Amino acid sequence: MRPLAAAHYAAIVSLILIIFLALAWELWLAPLRPGGSLLVLKVLPLLIPLTGILRGRVYTYQWASMLILAYFAEGIVRARYRESLSRPKLMEPGKTYLVPFHNFTFISRTIEKGSRLRLLLSSPNSMNVEKNYGTGGVVAQETGKGAKPAHVKIYHAGDKASVLKMPIMK
Repeated sequence: MRPLAAAHYAAIVSLILIIFLALAWELWLAPLRPGGSLLVLKVLPLLIPLTGILRGRVYTYQWASMLILAYFAEGIVRARYRESLSRPKLMEPGKTYLVPFHNFTFISRTIEKGSRLRLLLSSPNSMNVEKNYGTGGVVAQETGKGAKPAHVKIYHAGDKASVLKMPIMK
């Protein structure tokens, strides 16, 4: 199979899998509320690029890769489920963690030689994202009362240096 055809099929499979995963996540695996919530509707935007991806339209790949980043960001928001989909495990302050993000083959860009990349980390503060007040409780039931600040550290050196690994395809 040609490399471009393999990448095309990987993109199709990845998009379909993320649609099913988003449905399963919100309905059965780790719903914010027992029985699921209206967050299951978040799969609807993923249906928009499906036709273009199936037909291999480059323009669809370009704008859909930006759309997928929102779902990638949600994975970061739900880091408390990094070890198990059914049991949350809070992160301990001051401790470093490896939080791998695998199988995001759908996100792709051609980066020219000499280009620079920027990794932006931030806490979501939007009406579209449920706020995590850092109390360790159920996020859907938290209020601002007893809220705790979150401290995110990026390490630049030593044995705990932060790393962003990106695969290279030729």
